[in-house]
Amino acid sequence: MKGDDERAEQLAAMLDGGPVTEEIEPFTAAVRRVRDVLSRLSPDPDRVAALLPRLYEGLIAAQSQLAIELAHPTVYVRDMQAALAFYRDGLGLRVVDEGKWLSLLAAGSANVALHWTGSATQRPQVGDIRLEFRADDLDRAVSALRGGGMRVEVRVDPYRRERYAEVHDPDGHLVRVFGGLNATQRVQQAPRESISAASGKPNE
Repeated sequence: MKGDDERAEQLAAMLDGGPVTEEIEPFTAAVRRVRDVLSRLSPDPDRVAALLPRLYEGLIAAQSQLAIELAHPTVYVRDMQAALAFYRDGLGLRVVDEGKWLSLLAAGSANVALHWTGSATQRPQVGDIRLEFRADDLDRAVSALRGGGMRVEVRVDPYRRERYAEVHDPDGHLVRVFGGLNATQRVQQAPRESISAASGKPNE
């Protein structure tokens, strides 16, 4: 940092009319052009000299910021094949990679990882996890889940005023599926129906 501070001060001094140092000689032409522009704009030289070190430090800080993005949520499952049947066949996710311990499925531009717990009897520790998906046709998604023997509740989000389906995967994780953004997926009131996978009829 000390070297960066010194170079920033040298650049500031050069812009303020000071001598060009050998250490940053390659910047001579650029500094002369900047001096010319500044002289035309008639700024306060002291203010320019005071601001430059801070601008330089900001550039260094921006370059050192960590770039991070979400890779994928990981869902722990007892039975990989049962989980694949739910997410692949029921929800329609595309299998990117399938393995004994780990499988990766694509849901549009996002991915979901399924991780085997190592035993068919060892239940995953289900916490405050909820997976949300968006389908282009909610009714078709509900029909596909019903066809797989799943119990689905169709509700309405009171804030977004959108219908969505709520279901639990074989390991008890809460999964919500929203419809598209077209008008047919939105409603004016908030009815709630519970659809039985076996009968396909709303419960009383």
